[in-house]
Amino acid sequence: MGKKIKTRLEYIAQVTENFTNIPATKLSQSSPSNKFPLVSICIPTYNGENFIRAAINSALSQTYSNLEIIISDDNSTDKTLEIAKTLQLENPQIEFRIICHQNYGLVGNLNFCISQARGKYIKFLFQDDLLEKSCIEEFVKIAEEDSEIGLVFSRRRVILEPGAENNSTCVAAYRGTQDLHKDWSNLKTIQSGKDLLLDPNLMKYRLNKIGEPTTVLIPKTVFEKIGLFDSSLTQVLDIDMWFRIMGNYKIGFVDKPLSQLRIHPRQQTQLNLASGKNPQDYQRFYQKMLENTVYSFLTPEVKETARKKLGILLKQNFSQLQNLVEQYRRFTADESVLNNLRQLRRQLAEKLLGLSNEQLKYFYQAEIGETYKLMLNSGIKNEALTASEKEFVVNLQENFSAKNIWQNVLVFLLYRFAFQLPINYRQAVLPKWIFTDFLNFLFARPLNFQEVGELEKYCEYVKDLIVYLKGNVCSNSNSAVRQSIAAFLADDLDLTVLSCCDFPLPNTWQNVLELREFF
Repeated sequence: MGKKIKTRLEYIAQVTENFTNIPATKLSQSSPSNKFPLVSICIPTYNGENFIRAAINSALSQTYSNLEIIISDDNSTDKTLEIAKTLQLENPQIEFRIICHQNYGLVGNLNFCISQARGKYIKFLFQDDLLEKSCIEEFVKIAEEDSEIGLVFSRRRVILEPGAENNSTCVAAYRGTQDLHKDWSNLKTIQSGKDLLLDPNLMKYRLNKIGEPTTVLIPKTVFEKIGLFDSSLTQVLDIDMWFRIMGNYKIGFVDKPLSQLRIHPRQQTQLNLASGKNPQDYQRFYQKMLENTVYSFLTPEVKETARKKLGILLKQNFSQLQNLVEQYRRFTADESVLNNLRQLRRQLAEKLLGLSNEQLKYFYQAEIGETYKLMLNSGIKNEALTASEKEFVVNLQENFSAKNIWQNVLVFLLYRFAFQLPINYRQAVLPKWIFTDFLNFLFARPLNFQEVGELEKYCEYVKDLIVYLKGNVCSNSNSAVRQSIAAFLADDLDLTVLSCCDFPLPNTWQNVLELREFF
């Protein structure tokens, strides 16, 4: 993996499109010594004119001298670059680069910073945060003690920006981000990251017990080994990185506040909270912990906790479903209720399609199964599909995958009925966790047959299905399977619709009677 990541970093550095390097007024001519290795202070910026001067000044004020400062600007439209360039010109004694490029977003900009860094160590500094004067000196001192250290962090102060005290989200963030290090049960100056992953508090309290990128120092070689920040994450990209580093390196800790986190309404974290993106981001992270091979070092106990947390989040997404279904049944003509139910159905479909086979099995027997059956029995399937829903179903049919067959089948059944399913049920192997439910799904029918020939199609389908099930009852060696099928046909099967068919079905009735007698 190391060579691939290194190649990617070099590629980003050499062929990144649309960026301009504003050269430093003076580059450091001294080569980094072993005693004082070069540290790259990486400052990703975007419209940060309110705080960028203070952030850069805190970098310039470091007691550690062998530094380079990299401003990586995400196409700011305010005075961020003007302020940065002024400070660059005022400080010719330090290597100070300003790189302007197209808008990559926070994660892309962080990864770009890494590609530009020349130092042995990378010190991130967000545009609205501050470093204490001895921050880098203290970090490097610990990092140089042990070559197996992959991350050094410290305590940090939390600042509530004046005026933000009237913002409830900011106040909650201010209170909730204090003293993260205290959430560890046994934090040491230097310890194995895997020991921290075994900490009984790992998945308790606040998940991020290290802090934000401003709070850490990381050797550049770490990124070459374990990869860059995950671009699919927004709010928990740092937690993901810290966990991955803990799984591969030792961790250093300085028991002093060496940085300052500023809380204000325009902060990206607060914008993410206001947009409601956090739960989705945590879901992606928990799914990654469960399925991605980069987390092979996690214990089964940690993964089980992640699975439970993911289940809670999945259930929270549909906490209003019960109430919405009740409203829909009472006020079927209410377009707003119907549209809300349609949106929840689509969200549920996307969730199902995003689950792995293992996750589907687990969550169907818990939170997601209850939600699924509530949606399935809501009655919305009797509504005509919208144009976008028809397109979604068509795309689903065209991309049926044998690898994820049950995700596809369950989503299809949210919109259509089993007799309209574009696969041969005779070839399906029914897992135990869905066996009984799926029998109900197979025989479900519309409240009203809306298309010409649909009733006849359903009757033929039922006739063939009963013959197929009868064969299973008579030949299946599993007595539990035989009993389940026979019991279903005896107690739960409603075939009154068959009496509406224009053609006789004597064999079908006979087969049903024989099956019921078997039971």
